[in-house]
Amino acid sequence: MLAYRTTWIVKEGRMQEALEDISAEIERSRPLGIAARVYTPSISPNVLFFDTVYEDEAAHRAFWDAYNADSRNSPKGKAFWAKWGEVTERSTGTERWHVVEWR
Repeated sequence: MLAYRTTWIVKEGRMQEALEDISAEIERSRPLGIAARVYTPSISPNVLFFDTVYEDEAAHRAFWDAYNADSRNSPKGKAFWAKWGEVTERSTGTERWHVVEWR
């Protein structure tokens, strides 16, 4: 299994809004097969981690191909990305991890 974690810097005072937006987008994308976790730290108030797990690299690519096609053509997907750009400063990158144990 592979886990991908993307770190986002959220604009000051917009964390609750970011959490609501990303939660709604995860729910909207569930039919495409996403299972995601979102983490916020207890120390830095403006960092958000978005974490997804896939069986393998092919499953990762298949999900993102489907998601990107959907979000480019869906009014709700387009609205999410426009709003996401308003509440976040930037992504600091994506990490890829091999999952050794999953409970």
